[in-house]
Amino acid sequence: MKMNTYKKSPNGWLSLALMGLTAFVVNNGQAAGLDLGTFDTTAEVNAVGGGYQPHISWGMMNPTVSGTLYSINTLAWDSTQDNTGNGGGSCYVAVNFANGDPYGDAVKFYGVVQGTPYYDSTPCAVTNFIATNYVSLDFDVKWDTVNSTLSIHDFDYPPNGGSSGLQINLITTNYRNNYTWYQLGPMVALPYGASNGWVHVSMPITNNAAVISTPAQGIGFYKYNTAATIAAGGTGDFWIDNVTLKTAAPPPPTLGITTYSNQPVVIYPTVTGYSYVLQTTTNLNSTNWTTVSNGIPFTGIADTNRYGGNAFYRLSSQ
Repeated sequence: MKMNTYKKSPNGWLSLALMGLTAFVVNNGQAAGLDLGTFDTTAEVNAVGGGYQPHISWGMMNPTVSGTLYSINTLAWDSTQDNTGNGGGSCYVAVNFANGDPYGDAVKFYGVVQGTPYYDSTPCAVTNFIATNYVSLDFDVKWDTVNSTLSIHDFDYPPNGGSSGLQINLITTNYRNNYTWYQLGPMVALPYGASNGWVHVSMPITNNAAVISTPAQGIGFYKYNTAATIAAGGTGDFWIDNVTLKTAAPPPPTLGITTYSNQPVVIYPTVTGYSYVLQTTTNLNSTNWTTVSNGIPFTGIADTNRYGGNAFYRLSSQ
């Protein structure tokens, strides 16, 4: 006799109980995505913002107006700050409101999968992306409380006027021809909690204009200030890490279980772009789950270490 019981647990796992055989616990995993910057090496931060780079590259877009260069922000790689957990680094952004240009540009820098916004989209053809294949732009941020003279609030919402938060724009492969970028979603205010440590930010991609579906090279961060805010000045410095375009998480797979040569076989469909990890335990109250590392895939996984007895399984997609 076999009876299937589905239950959504509070921690986001989907349980499938198979009476008389075993039980599954299934996690539909985290959304996959496109890495736009983990800053694990100094090569990802191209401080001068020029020259072709055959890899992910972040650089400044400081404007020149009537022959005058306005150093509105600087970028640098910082090996002392890292939220990836692998001992890499992050991108340090230093903004000086007093250096704003006559058009009100206060923050302007880019991150591209390869090349620069100004040159060459052709060599990047294999790494270009379509923004509408993703649902959000995510990154981690930490505020520099030592070197910033502005609070996060006054940076996000300048008392003397300016844009509310940061605007995140799509840089298409045509940017070098028209110098036009396209806002991907709502304005992003840096969370106040970033003054106490790393905070995760997720901006939904809400722009459904046709141009968002054209090949793109990267993204740009932008902020506008009024003349009064530029005159008042102030600095706002912060680190960013783990910049990623996220896809939607896959739906929980429909699971099944059977036996083959007296061994349990976990059956599940797969989704292109995701990998799957099958784990097992003999006690659902235990926090110790063992990954099935010697399984034999065939529209499922046969656990060749299990003969007889009760066991439970869970599957996560990554």
